[in-house]
Order: sequence, then C-alpha cells, then structure tokens
Amino acid sequence: MIISGKQELPFDRARVWDYLNDPDVLRICTPGCESFRPMETDTYEAAIRVGIGPVSGVYQGKMAIVDKNPPESYSIVASGQSALGSLDLRCDIRLGENQNDTVVVYQADVTVSGMLAGLGQRVLGGVAKILVSQFFGNLKKEIQRREGSGAA
Repeated sequence: MIISGKQELPFDRARVWDYLNDPDVLRICTPGCESFRPMETDTYEAAIRVGIGPVSGVYQGKMAIVDKNPPESYSIVASGQSALGSLDLRCDIRLGENQNDTVVVYQADVTVSGMLAGLGQRVLGGVAKILVSQFFGNLKKEIQRREGSGAA
C-alpha cells in the first residue's frame, strides 16, 4: 500500500529538519507510541499501539533513519510484529521551502499482514492518513511549545 502526501509547517526548514531527527520529538509526536528507545545512531526500538475499531495491538519493532541528505531528505525504514501480524514500511521524506514555511512531502510503501491486512486497503489507507495528520499536528504543537512560538 502506498501512502503519500504533503504537510506545510510554519517553520524554517533547518528547524523542522532538527525536530524530525530528534528522538524525543519523534516519541512525543508519534500517535500510539508507548516506547521509543535509541539503539545506535539513527536506529530505534519502538512499541506503537495501533487500533482500528475492535482490532488493536502493540507493534514491537525497529526503526532506522537512512539516506540522510540534510536538510533536504531522508528515509525511514521500519518493521514490527504484534499479535495482529506484521508491518514493514519505507517512507521517503523531502523537505522543501515555501517562503518561510517548510513543505514536507512523504511517500510510504507499507506492507501489512495478519488481522489488520484483513480490514482492506481502503480502511487502512484512511487510518494511515489520520495518523499522519495527527503526527504533523503534534509536531507543530511540540515545536511551538519548545520555542514558545505563537506561529499558527
């Protein structure tokens, strides 16, 4: 399943890059994140709760930030297992500029197996878009909180 889109954030690209590479910010902003532990540079062990209606579980796995090209792009590679099945992800992220704002363009290739896969791509795609929107909303609030910014 391919999930793609873009989000515009009212902050300069260098700041957004720094926050998107901060493990504490990633932990705080990721919906359902129960734990996020650095293993080595740019590699993390995580537990993330995913739920769609009555189907809910905690995915345990690893995530790595790879192919860094500061402050323009990087990719996230992740895999996880739960009682619901498995999840594999590669997400390519590009940061562009629009005046003083940052435009984050993403494209993720996600493979899901098990009970969640049984829900169908249409349902999963909708839920994925909601989670991405929550992540970027959380990111915007976290940057504003940390910088005491009133940026809208």
